[in-house]
Amino acid sequence: MIQNSFCERLKQSGKEFSISKMMVVDLLHEFELGVWKTLFVHLIRILHAASGRPGALADTLNTRYV
Repeated sequence: MIQNSFCERLKQSGKEFSISKMMVVDLLHEFELGVWKTLFVHLIRILHAASGRPGALADTLNTRYV
C-alpha cells in the first residue's frame, strides 16, 4: 500500500487511519442526482408538450438561464 505524508502524520497521532475507508462511494448522493436528472428531463418534456409550438416554452427557459 502506498503511504503519503498525510497518512504517516495521522498514524503518528496514535489513531489507526485507512485512506481506502475514507474514500467510500456515496451511493445515496449518486441516487439523488439520478432522481433529480430524471425529474428535470420530465419537466422539460412537459414544457415541450404544453406549448402550441413544439419547444417554445423550453426555448424560453433556455434563453433565461444561458
